[in-house]
Amino acid sequence: MATIKPMLIRRSETNRIRTSSGEFLEYISWRENKDLAVGIGVHNSRFPRQGYIISKKVDEAVLLLKGKGAVVVIIGGKELRMDLEKDAVAFIPKNTPFYFDPSPKMEIFSATGPAWYPKQQQGLDYRRKQSGRMII
Repeated sequence: MATIKPMLIRRSETNRIRTSSGEFLEYISWRENKDLAVGIGVHNSRFPRQGYIISKKVDEAVLLLKGKGAVVVIIGGKELRMDLEKDAVAFIPKNTPFYFDPSPKMEIFSATGPAWYPKQQQGLDYRRKQSGRMII
């Protein structure tokens, strides 16, 4: 299904999903639109708790809404810390290992294209609650 008309989705109308680091507020999901997914991540601790996430099919853009923190990516075998700041967007290309590192808490807006979906991502076990990411 594609988004075929303008829409306004209020925070109170989102799908709230618990994660190990806080929660994720899902505004548009892969089930609603195959080209774009958007949401807000509320992180109270490193996500994932250990290791890295790798999106194999989607690029992700991240914008800091509240708090303080970073996106840490692996480039050429070394960690690169991108401290999030007001009026700046962090871009994470597909196949880039990364994690979110709040200091101590951050709220981020995240958009992926095409839409994020569980099977395209590695680094988390979606069958286990303790994996920390969405259980779909």
